[in-house]
Amino acid sequence: MPPSGLPPGFAARKALYGIDEQSERILRETFPAIEPYLVPAIDEFIAGASKLPHSGTIFSQHQDVIRKIEVAQFRALMSGTFDKDYVETGRRTMQQYAALGIEDRARISVGTCVLRTALNVLARKHRFFAATAARCRNIVLQAIMFDIATTTTLYLETAAIAKQVRRKTIDEAIADFRGA
Repeated sequence: MPPSGLPPGFAARKALYGIDEQSERILRETFPAIEPYLVPAIDEFIAGASKLPHSGTIFSQHQDVIRKIEVAQFRALMSGTFDKDYVETGRRTMQQYAALGIEDRARISVGTCVLRTALNVLARKHRFFAATAARCRNIVLQAIMFDIATTTTLYLETAAIAKQVRRKTIDEAIADFRGA
C-alpha cells in the first residue's frame, strides 16, 4: 500500500523551485488562459511519443487514457494547491504510467509540450505587459519542473513498493516450497 501524505522533502522541493503562496495564486489566476490549450498540448506529446520505437505502441493504443491521466495531473498542478490531494493525483499518475509500461521520463516530454504551449499563450495574452508575462512564464516553468521532480519521486516510490511486493511474494513462495 502506498504511503499517504507528502513525500519526503516535499516542502524543501517547493522552496527549491520557488513555489510559494504568491506563485500558487498566480498559477490559479493563469490557468484559465492556459486550460483551453491543455488538451492540444498533451495531444502534441502523445503524437510525438507514438512515434518512439520502444514505446510508441503504448502511446498509440492508450492515448485516451494517457490524455485523461495528464489532464488530471495538470489540473491538480495548476490549481496551485500543493497538498495531499495534489500528491495523491501524482501517485495515481505514476501508478497508471507504471501499469501501462510508461517510464517516468515521459513526464519531461509532456511537461515540455505543455510548457511551450503555456508560454506562447501567456506571451500573446500579456504582450503589452512584459514584466507580468515574464513573471507568469517563470512561475509556470517552475511549477511544471517541480511537478516533474515530484512525480519522478512518486514513480521511484511506486517502483520501490512493487519491488518489496515481489520480494515478499518470492520469500513466501520459498517458504511454501520449503514446507512442502
